Amino acid sequence: MRTILAMALLLVCAMAAPAAEAPLEEIVVSGEYAGPGMWKITHPDHPDHELWIVGEPTPMPKRLKWRSEKVERMLLQSQEVLLQSGVELKPDEEIGILKALSLWPAMHKAAKNPDDGLLKDHVPPASYQRWLVQKKLYIGRDESIEKLRPIVASAKLRSAAFDKLDLREGEMVWGELEKLARKNKIPVNAPRKVFTVPKDEVRARIKQLGKDQIDDTDCFDKSLDLTEALANKAVEQERARAWATGDVDKLAALPPLPSYAWACISAFMKAQSLREVIPEDLDEQLNVLWVDTASQLLAKNRKTLSVVALSWLLEPNGLLERLRNRGYTIQAPDEPGS
Repeated sequence: MRTILAMALLLVCAMAAPAAEAPLEEIVVSGEYAGPGMWKITHPDHPDHELWIVGEPTPMPKRLKWRSEKVERMLLQSQEVLLQSGVELKPDEEIGILKALSLWPAMHKAAKNPDDGLLKDHVPPASYQRWLVQKKLYIGRDESIEKLRPIVASAKLRSAAFDKLDLREGEMVWGELEKLARKNKIPVNAPRKVFTVPKDEVRARIKQLGKDQIDDTDCFDKSLDLTEALANKAVEQERARAWATGDVDKLAALPPLPSYAWACISAFMKAQSLREVIPEDLDEQLNVLWVDTASQLLAKNRKTLSVVALSWLLEPNGLLERLRNRGYTIQAPDEPGS
């Protein structure tokens, strides 16, 4: 229960599986591919040192097969692995399992609208009509979901869509590499911004979270954008093939998948019960933390392998652009020497 506050709503999302209806056509990419490309990062101050970055895509077909020899070989040559920077929100003292379980009712209540209203009362009418279409496709007749906050209902929708389309969200790369890193005792650096809440305030803050109004309309709409975009199976199959073959130009040419993550995270973190704990510029702090850590590891190690979200790499003012602005040389996967 180290992340008890940050995970309160997310835990509730996993409580009950949605009712199933007729299966949808899955997004299937068959065959075996050479594996994703890697960006090579160097700096003139450390001419013999290299940072290699592989982008973690999301979502991808669960049955996509790619040969990971190239990435695995780089992992085995590396002195350290750098993962994506993240957030840890935890009590300042350990919470026992019994007390943690006693907090479950408050967590459950926090997932529902504080005024006991229905979903249609908390989102714009046009958004709700879109929701009804997506709900019918991926969730079915489960009416209990209509009592949930938009941020929680949209999380259930995304989960149901990924399941029905047989998609995997995240860890396509790290899921393959983690065991190998552990077996060979390669250090893994997962930089974190850690925020703490006094242990005796945890229950009160979760209860307050249940009363807070959360501005989660943008999170809800962007989640609908995503599930609607996933219906274009031809585009998503092309995206999966482009990633699996390291075709960066093709990836850039495809329409980007709508990104819901930061809209949902920021909505949750701006709740009154968390506002005084979480800084408003958290997104910027996470980017700076990763780039600072990457700079330190490149200076320290002859070879470092990093696995981060592909969107973090390629977006405007993303990680690659930030490294370039600090004077690093970047070779894309399709360039000589990469």
